[in-house]
Amino acid sequence: MKKILSRLTDSQAAWIILTAAGDIFFSVLLWTAGSGQIIKYITVIALFSIITIFAGCYYQNRKKDIIKKALENFISHPDQESENALISAADSCWRSDIENAATANNQLIQQLRCAQNELNEYREFIEAWAHEIKTPLSLAVLVLDNHKDEMSPYVFSRMEHVRHSVSSDVDRILYYARLSAVHADYKFEKTDLKEVVSDVIMNFSGECEERGIKPYLSLNECTVKTDKRVISFIISQLISNAYKYSDKSAPEVQISITSGADCPACLKICNNTKNCHEEDMPFIFDKGFTGDSPNRRTASGMGLYFVKKFCEMLCARVDAELIKEDDGALFMVSLWFEDAVEG
Repeated sequence: MKKILSRLTDSQAAWIILTAAGDIFFSVLLWTAGSGQIIKYITVIALFSIITIFAGCYYQNRKKDIIKKALENFISHPDQESENALISAADSCWRSDIENAATANNQLIQQLRCAQNELNEYREFIEAWAHEIKTPLSLAVLVLDNHKDEMSPYVFSRMEHVRHSVSSDVDRILYYARLSAVHADYKFEKTDLKEVVSDVIMNFSGECEERGIKPYLSLNECTVKTDKRVISFIISQLISNAYKYSDKSAPEVQISITSGADCPACLKICNNTKNCHEEDMPFIFDKGFTGDSPNRRTASGMGLYFVKKFCEMLCARVDAELIKEDDGALFMVSLWFEDAVEG
């Protein structure tokens, strides 16, 4: 009974009340008429009304369920067949409204498809450009290597730094496209984490010189099972972030690898900073977040976002913390390989 009452609409409740009022009215008439069969007549009227009410409620609830199902099907598959089914299920007075809604919905779907096609074409163009730009970058590397003796060490290191920066930006474009790929080809294999970190640090040697950074390294031997190319990209983003946002007046960067039989392998990258705030910490892995720091105004806010997303792909874990100090703070990012340690 409670279930039935809970499904009553306002209109159903209204005509039930009217029906009950009519029964009372006619019962009073019969009573005043003085018929000897008054009780029998009132009983018949009441039973007929109850049966009519229950039948009407059942019919309306049944029709409402049919309309709801037809509407859900139309929303999921807005084609002509589902539109006709909805029109048949609903009252005829709703026909024009349904047809107008279907027309507007079809126009919106067409606009979305056009926008999606344009977006796909733009993405394909950017990806093609990113692949094509690799050729002149490779040529730049060849020219730098062949004419290294013709340049001063300072000029060569600056040119190498510029080449590496451009190459890193191109890689970010390609890896961003990879995030949205339906089928990403990750190759999990035993990887020497110390070797990967050392190679990435070597690639940033020009930036170290440019920024006057001499990183403190504590790299224990460690082998993990992961995708070597992707983890190299992740580490490059973390090291780039540490170099870029360390305190410019006295930059300090610490990079360490720890592992053990009873604990997961962990890569920690830490830099001193005066411009990172505690209230920014919950959002640093969000897409496009840069915070209010002056030295982040030209940042894209994508580096740590890439790190978070690709860690999820590799079943690794990344977290960050801000350690307060008297003259500033230490910003530390930890990369954990809990399920990927190999002996």
